Amino acid sequence: MVDARLGEMENQLQRTQGNALEKIKKLVEMSNMTNTHPQLLEHLHRPANAVMHIRILSETLIKLTSVFEMLIKQGCREGLFQTEYPRECAEFVLSAIQFLTDVGIYPWTEADLKRRGAAFPRLLEQQLNAPRGSFQFIGVNL
Repeated sequence: MVDARLGEMENQLQRTQGNALEKIKKLVEMSNMTNTHPQLLEHLHRPANAVMHIRILSETLIKLTSVFEMLIKQGCREGLFQTEYPRECAEFVLSAIQFLTDVGIYPWTEADLKRRGAAFPRLLEQQLNAPRGSFQFIGVNL
């Protein structure tokens, strides 16, 4: 299931024109299961499916890391980002977004999610040494 979804995302990403930020924005939009697979997400959030849910999140993180790493490296070549650790940045970002915003794992309130949505863009900009405002689209797509 993860491989099929990642394959779809990679195909769409290959057809996406633009710089690394534009491609990351597209990837974030495609990654949002609330919009793309709401029934599956509802199924995964059932307590009886907790182990499967964690395994899918972990597998997605492992496989999606290389895609984000590629885009971070592209952003470094384009002068949009500066980091010596593109893979590790990708892992941190994906871990934070995938796990720390998942209401199926943590009992976050709407206020908790809004606070994270406000913080993630700036934290990501700081991690990648990107210009302020570069990742504002992430807060609205969590």
